[in-house]
Amino acid sequence: MSRLVVFFLLFFSLISVFVVVSSSNLFLIWVSLELGTFSVVPILYLSDSSRGVEAALKYFVINIIAALIFLLGAFNLKFSNISWGLVDNSDLFCSLFLFLPLCVKIGLAPFHFWFPEVVQGVGYLQGFLVSTWQKISPIYLCCVFINGVEGLCLFFGSLSVLVGGWGGLNQTQVRKILGFSSISFMGWIFCSVVCGPIVVFSLFIIYFFVSGALFLVFNFTRLFSLSMISKVSGNPVFMGLLVCGIISLGGLPPFSGFILKLIPIWVVIKNGNILFLFFLIPGALLSLFFYLRLLFNVGFLLPPVSLGSVNSFRFNNLNVVSSYFIGWLMSVSLLGLLFLGFFFVLVVSGVN
Repeated sequence: MSRLVVFFLLFFSLISVFVVVSSSNLFLIWVSLELGTFSVVPILYLSDSSRGVEAALKYFVINIIAALIFLLGAFNLKFSNISWGLVDNSDLFCSLFLFLPLCVKIGLAPFHFWFPEVVQGVGYLQGFLVSTWQKISPIYLCCVFINGVEGLCLFFGSLSVLVGGWGGLNQTQVRKILGFSSISFMGWIFCSVVCGPIVVFSLFIIYFFVSGALFLVFNFTRLFSLSMISKVSGNPVFMGLLVCGIISLGGLPPFSGFILKLIPIWVVIKNGNILFLFFLIPGALLSLFFYLRLLFNVGFLLPPVSLGSVNSFRFNNLNVVSSYFIGWLMSVSLLGLLFLGFFFVLVVSGVN
């Protein structure tokens, strides 16, 4: 597939997100969601392997089924209100038919079974696209359809945190670990949906930058399993980026990943939903465990590196522009506590 075709597919995916965010017509929203799906499937197919084809087909089938359920809910709302517009809907049945397919598209638990397999079957760049950009439209629509399903939203979010942490424990494939990590972080973000789209997308931007840096690092180094991390033992730039990204995703202060977990916990406590903490806190500890295990593989199971090998390091597989771009993305993960007060102002205004 030529680069021009890939560019046009990405352009249509970009257009679909903007149409969803700016539209108030349910049928047009459905068309835009499917435009995004049909734009991404050929990009997933770029992986020249049977697993890549299987992942693209699985992504296509799951999203088509979810889209049909969403369209059924839109028709139901149309017949109830004689309108395709986004109205304040009090019908729980219609809300569920619009909300549940969006959870399937995002890959939240208990609808998560397909997502790690898709990320594992495609390349890192395609996995990054599926884990971040393709989730913007469903997350925004979940913020719109939150009325009446707040409790269900918190349940799916907290369950995703627990499932994402548990699923990543015994994994040795890096892409599958990143897939379960995405499920976990989508759960954390979902627990903040009650605060409104501004808080949600502020947290999503942090996840976008931190995970994006890790996806790019693993893509350039071609690391696919934990046993291959020794390939970059003599590369101080990649080693530093890996350590910072892993600690940030683990949620340790003062990194930005800490905000992604602190804000949802504060929102749950503020709303009096203490029961969900029994999902969130164990899920956070499980995620931290497999991140620390990954960090242990990076820092303690590698042979010592001589000073001469460090000084002789050159950017063999990474040009200067890409290195600066990855460094800029990773810098977001190092500035977490600087934005903590700003996030608390957003959360307080959203809750109140």
